[in-house]
Amino acid sequence: MRRTISIVALIFVCCAFALSASAATLWDYQAVNAYGLGTHPLVNAPAYNSNEDVIEANMVTVEGVALAGMDDLWSSGAMYALFIQDETSDRGGMEIWAGSFWWPLGGWIPEQYAPFNAGDRVRVTGFLADHNGKVFINDRHTNDLEICPVVEVIGHPGLPDPELIPSLSNCNYFDKTRNDGGERYQTRFTMLHGVQITAGTWANNETLTIADESGVGSLYIPPMVNLSGVSQPAGKFSVVRIYDQEDGGSGSPVVYHGVYRMLLRNAGDIAIALDVCRDVRDRAVGEQVAVARKVVSRVYEGRFFIQDSDRTGGVEVISSRPVTVGDVVSIMGTVTESNGQKALNAKYIVKSRISAAPLLVNGRTLTGQAGLDVFGLLVRCVGTIGTSQGGGLYSFTTDDNSIITLNSNGYAVPATGTMVTVTAVASGNASAPVLMLGNAKDIASVVQ
Repeated sequence: MRRTISIVALIFVCCAFALSASAATLWDYQAVNAYGLGTHPLVNAPAYNSNEDVIEANMVTVEGVALAGMDDLWSSGAMYALFIQDETSDRGGMEIWAGSFWWPLGGWIPEQYAPFNAGDRVRVTGFLADHNGKVFINDRHTNDLEICPVVEVIGHPGLPDPELIPSLSNCNYFDKTRNDGGERYQTRFTMLHGVQITAGTWANNETLTIADESGVGSLYIPPMVNLSGVSQPAGKFSVVRIYDQEDGGSGSPVVYHGVYRMLLRNAGDIAIALDVCRDVRDRAVGEQVAVARKVVSRVYEGRFFIQDSDRTGGVEVISSRPVTVGDVVSIMGTVTESNGQKALNAKYIVKSRISAAPLLVNGRTLTGQAGLDVFGLLVRCVGTIGTSQGGGLYSFTTDDNSIITLNSNGYAVPATGTMVTVTAVASGNASAPVLMLGNAKDIASVVQ
């Protein structure tokens, strides 16, 4: 049973909530002022009243998905460190922290600090505080369990997909509005594509300098990350990690405007960064690779196709996660084989949205005579429906009299001899090209 709540404290908190417009989300709690300090009324609110009673009304309760397990980053024997993210929106995260220095009776972990795994949904009740440029819930550096956070595991939805940070220049500066900059991405699961290590040691508890064309940043490897058998990335790579801030403050008045860093959560969250979709074909099966800002051209059961926005090339992605034609996606996954071709088995998918434009082709292009590689791309082709070959496959004579295969994927196809326009993914290869329909509107009769 918590201690008595004072009437005065309740009146104070009610007024504070009126001023804060009843802020109640992780994003709201993370709001900062020009100094980088939390602005929500409950940040640093007192835990006790004048009678040393706990002011429960100054506590908050938050829920989110754990981005790493209890011993994935730091040893639970040294600290209880939990990063959560609001999986119901595209904004908001928070760290929950308690130090072993203040655990009761010489170091046992209190039962109210529930063990957790990455992907668990947790509910946390505790007091908000400022810490090195971010708002978090902590133990207020005491062994009084009545004011220490209470953590409950209430489900396991799994890890969210990360948010793509466009470049290092988008995240390595302070912006109190959080339209961009480090405050926007703080304590969230994020992805950065096409960076290189320029300085530092590839080892636990080390900070490396990373860079892209836009600037530099920091990648921190916590003590418990398993690096066994994983070498330092050579060349450009993509990394999925927790975005964090540990700024001890500087200047007069003191501000917390920097020392943003990426926490490597798992060595398996690093992949070779590829520039274009067709580069997947040059990688070995089993290699982990990533592509960024590619357009979904067509969606099929258990898979979809993406292509470069300039239509340089395309590739198949193996995944049942929901995407829509026109989505712009960044994908990390492993190279695999699908129908004799290299494809990408997705581990993480980051989505935004534009439209994919088909490339006009003829039979010479599809059979490799034009010197263009269009496989994996959304294409448009004019031709005549031929005979059924069974299994939804039809012969298709293009307007230059090349005979290829049309895969209807179960959609209705006009009668044999009908001239049509087909918008489809070019699959297969130059020796056996296949046009693969993705919806009923992908084939239309040509009025002659």
